[in-house]
Amino acid sequence: MAYRTVFFAPRFLITGFAALGLSTLAGCQSLGARAAVEAADPAVISESENARLTLADYRANFIEMKAEQADRLLGSREALLDNVLDFHSNSDLAAQAAELGLDKDPVVAAQLSRARRMILVAAMLGRVSRQIEVPDDLEVLAKERYLQQQDKWVTHERRKVAHILVTPGTGCRCEVPKPAETIRKIQGRLAKGESFAALAKEYSDDPSTAGAGGEISSWLLRDGKTVPQFENAAFALKEVGDVSGPVETAYGIHLIKLTELEPSRQLSFDEVKPAIEEQIRQQLRFSAMEQARGDAYPRDEAIDLAAIQNLLREMRASMPESETAEPATP
Repeated sequence: MAYRTVFFAPRFLITGFAALGLSTLAGCQSLGARAAVEAADPAVISESENARLTLADYRANFIEMKAEQADRLLGSREALLDNVLDFHSNSDLAAQAAELGLDKDPVVAAQLSRARRMILVAAMLGRVSRQIEVPDDLEVLAKERYLQQQDKWVTHERRKVAHILVTPGTGCRCEVPKPAETIRKIQGRLAKGESFAALAKEYSDDPSTAGAGGEISSWLLRDGKTVPQFENAAFALKEVGDVSGPVETAYGIHLIKLTELEPSRQLSFDEVKPAIEEQIRQQLRFSAMEQARGDAYPRDEAIDLAAIQNLLREMRASMPESETAEPATP
């Protein structure tokens, strides 16, 4: 159950975060015909003591939402209600803060100014990024980069294996064979031509693979994510169908069979062309944003650094100390 606290303050209409003095970057024009209708007829669809929100407010709330987020809310009434309660309560609390003049507090005003500034900076740099000119010879540049960095465009060898795991078990040791004895028995039956998969179903103590004949569904890579002894033994096998000797790990003793092998190979230019071209575009976007930021720097001679130092010294006297001391940065 959701609970709301009622504050007895003067009721007034709040639209989005207008009471905080924040402006939207997109503008009302981008909302289209439906938004125009909503603006002309602002029917209230959620109301509390200090906030009366309309469809236009909720449109602004949802405008940055991704499709999968919307699907999640549409698929769960509870999730949608939680979202509505959070949004409305934030609007109510913001309205109360504005009514009390908290947005005029120097610290709060500075935070609001900083938030607005950073949003606008992101919007400006995003605009710069979108306006980059893609070279006409992008494919030629991509081909040159491919030839210079061919060693980066290779696949890693990967393998699929099956295994039989024998663990010590939990019964009386006088009744349960030792793992090494069981492994030797399995090896003997394999030497006589019996199926690895059938023996895995009969003997393996790994419940996740025994029923599938010991097959591990995922590809195995030399990436250190597998127990080292197991990984080393699996990659020591030469040919598909080879079976390892006993491999001891913390889980027990394994026999490992190589079932599939994809060797490392050089990727062709056609395979990696889209990735390289996007890499070039990203670098162009990054360079354009860095250039825009650099162009916005003041000249050294236009900075009165001494005045800024004096201001900082003056303000330093009233600054609170951090709870935990931090080392000085150069």
